[in-house]
Amino acid sequence: MYSKPFRTDQPSDPLLVQPLSKQTVEEVIQLLDDWMADESGYDEAAWDELKVALDQARSSIDARGLFVE
Repeated sequence: MYSKPFRTDQPSDPLLVQPLSKQTVEEVIQLLDDWMADESGYDEAAWDELKVALDQARSSIDARGLFVE
């Protein structure tokens, strides 16, 4: 399972972002493989709460909601 925090040392200019190392790419692939294989149901259970939280955050900056049902 992926346990390292996401990188926070990226430059503010996106043109200066360096390519990821081979090891980092392999770790991301492993993270995605683990995520896709997860059958715990957590993502399905958390999705409704996440949609509400995202829309609330967007409304606080006067942006339209992302999820119109």
